[in-house]
Amino acid sequence: MLPRIELIWANQSQLDAGQKMQSHIHACYQLYYIVSGNATFIIDTKVLSVRSGDCFLIPAMTVHEMLPIQKDLLHCYELKLFIKDSFLLSQLQNGLHLFSDTGTINRLLAYVVENWNNRNEDNVRNIEYTLTTVLLNFFVDKLRYAQNDSAHITTADYTPVTKSILMYIEKYFPYHFSLQTMGERLNYNKNYLCSVFHRDTGISIISYLNFIRIRRAIIFFAYYGQDVYT
Repeated sequence: MLPRIELIWANQSQLDAGQKMQSHIHACYQLYYIVSGNATFIIDTKVLSVRSGDCFLIPAMTVHEMLPIQKDLLHCYELKLFIKDSFLLSQLQNGLHLFSDTGTINRLLAYVVENWNNRNEDNVRNIEYTLTTVLLNFFVDKLRYAQNDSAHITTADYTPVTKSILMYIEKYFPYHFSLQTMGERLNYNKNYLCSVFHRDTGISIISYLNFIRIRRAIIFFAYYGQDVYT
């Protein structure tokens, strides 16, 4: 399987007051993590002021520079990488990305910087997984997917109506169940729902309800030591 990410360079930098970075450009993505201190970057005409805990990603082929450090010491991680995964690229290819870390990302990137030039197969894979986790932090809060599938069975060949019934049952199975109430909540006649569900699955709605309830009971028996009455 092709790697999602190719890391080509990783470094831990310490810059004194007055030091700066000239305007330049890379064919790869550039990831910065500010361990301590403050800095101001100019990224494609945008001014970005960063401080301890900030992590940001500069897109490929984007002109950027760092203004002279005003005071104190700047301690940062700097990584250069190519992103080859289509999903990550679709989320990260446009614009500057930034988030503030509470400590976890610092630990992950410290591992990457310390071990990136070790070509051991397990280490290379661990670094790829680690960087994928870091990159997901730039956009994971924006991901929203419709709750339109079953958690228990494959539904690729089922109609949207049947999928809605499955979702309803899997959500409300612990409570008193009524075909009439389900029909009202899904905005369909209960007889129509029963007909469509049986046509798609070969079983009745009540049979599937019982399947889900028995499945959950087995889990309680096997892992939580609950008795039959409970």
